Amino acid sequence: MGQNQRSGGKARIEKQLEKLRAETPELTAPMAAPKAGARASWLSKRLGWDKETIEGITPTVLPILVQIVEVFFSLMGFASWPTKSPADANENQQRLPATIRQLSRTEAEKARKTAQADLEQLVAQNAEPCVTECAARWGVDKGTASKWISDFVRNAPMRKIQRGKRKVIVANPHLKVVESS
Repeated sequence: MGQNQRSGGKARIEKQLEKLRAETPELTAPMAAPKAGARASWLSKRLGWDKETIEGITPTVLPILVQIVEVFFSLMGFASWPTKSPADANENQQRLPATIRQLSRTEAEKARKTAQADLEQLVAQNAEPCVTECAARWGVDKGTASKWISDFVRNAPMRKIQRGKRKVIVANPHLKVVESS
């Protein structure tokens, strides 16, 4: 008898499941009737539109207005950005350090000889200058100063050595420059 009760209970449960599966439940969330806000009331008085229509348009129109204002003010910011006059641009170019290409050939040779004499004097005083210091001192860019220093080291009793992160120029007492006649 226990077996028949189990199979009868099982059949009854299966019937109930089929009945539940056959029914489609109606799921609805309880919603309150929409109330028009103060903005909708004000606009409906001015425009003569229905308050519910205005409430429906607001979520669409508001983000669009925000984007328009954002674009407008960013464009205004760029429009009011100060521009440089041609006189300011020329003044800035005169303050930039000269490169070898900006100087005439005679000015470049004169600057190079002055730089060589200056470097030899610094090395004789055991100052150990680096390329950056020399470039600032001579008023040329670092690339020009580096090229000049490489040439000076080749032709004078000095050498480049590493001191921490910098390469400095020091005297080389073992090297004597012999000039041929």
